Amino acid sequence: MAREIFISYSRWNLEQVKAIKTEIEQATGAECWMDLNAIESGAAQFTQDIVDGINTCPVFLFMLSKESQVSEFALREMNFAMIKTKKDRQKHVVIVNIDGCEMCDEFLFMYSLTDTIAWGNLPQKEKLLRDVRRWLGKGEDEAKRKAEAEEKRRTEEEGKRKAEEESKHKAEEEANRKAAAAAEEHQRMLKELENEELRRIKKGGKYGFSDKSGKVVIPCQWEYAESFREGLTRVKDASEKYGYIDKTGKVMIPCRWKYAWSFYEGLARVKNDKEKYGFINKMGKVVSPCQWEWANDFSEGLAKVKDAHGKCGFIDKTGKMVIPRQWEEAESFSDGLASVKNANGKYGFIDKTGKIMIPCQWKYVWSFYEGLAEVEDAKGKRWKIDKMGKVVGKA
Repeated sequence: MAREIFISYSRWNLEQVKAIKTEIEQATGAECWMDLNAIESGAAQFTQDIVDGINTCPVFLFMLSKESQVSEFALREMNFAMIKTKKDRQKHVVIVNIDGCEMCDEFLFMYSLTDTIAWGNLPQKEKLLRDVRRWLGKGEDEAKRKAEAEEKRRTEEEGKRKAEEESKHKAEEEANRKAAAAAEEHQRMLKELENEELRRIKKGGKYGFSDKSGKVVIPCQWEYAESFREGLTRVKDASEKYGYIDKTGKVMIPCRWKYAWSFYEGLARVKNDKEKYGFINKMGKVVSPCQWEWANDFSEGLAKVKDAHGKCGFIDKTGKMVIPRQWEEAESFSDGLASVKNANGKYGFIDKTGKIMIPCQWKYVWSFYEGLAEVEDAKGKRWKIDKMGKVVGKA
């Protein structure tokens, strides 16, 4: 490639000018010539190289800095380029200020009429690069070539992106279609078995289920299983952990609990490896963290829980404590009332707000059923009481 741009500079600015040279070559597609050793010498061969370079390069760029404007050799190059420019109107000389310095008086006196740009000024730098391309005949063709290449690159990238998106979309559609088909088949099977009373069976020490005709619906693969309740049953796997399956045998809640109980009112008690109790819903989501020493199943929207201090209270289905933990013992709600034991060891009944409806005065009590409950007095005699606490007869 023929020399096209001559760069004059001071050796003190070598690294900075090398970077500028690279940027100019990349932007213009032209070859820049500069003495990379920056030897300011009067050697005959070196002088001849400088003269040849300035003579053959249509563009001369003087890298102005506080050092170059007082450099004897750089100024010789500048003077020679100015002389050649007067003889050859096709040669272009531009001063490129690379460090923001001001021209000293001598330099200003000699070259104030020469085109000058600040390399740190982006609009000025871009204009210089456009001018250089134009002076060298690379302007429109080069710009057009780069624009076409950029457009081609963008088109190819866009085509590749669209192809990847289409492939991904098709894969997602296929996965969704298969998932929907599997879900539809599962629902169909579940609907067929919804009202079917499945029988628990045992074979080879493993549990499964069959329908009324004896056909195996769920293979015998579980260490333990019990009857279905609310559409699910708890099962135990080979790792001795409990989970839940539906009537098609599909695992709805993975086996990860140390122990689990049947669902009541949409929630089930579970126990973790730390021997703490909590509750999950039918999606397996924990609605009340495993933090209790004991818990009863939900009944009438509330569940009894016992804390580490042995005190009992009640939570709702969100896990919120609605009746404070203040009772020595308590049982689940029935007929709107729950039995509780106070610090004196006496039993009574509270309602769902925690209000005492029947004072704690009995040695023991049983839950209400159809408006009546059995109670035992201090002498061991049993009576029947109504919801007002009134004795209505012997038990």
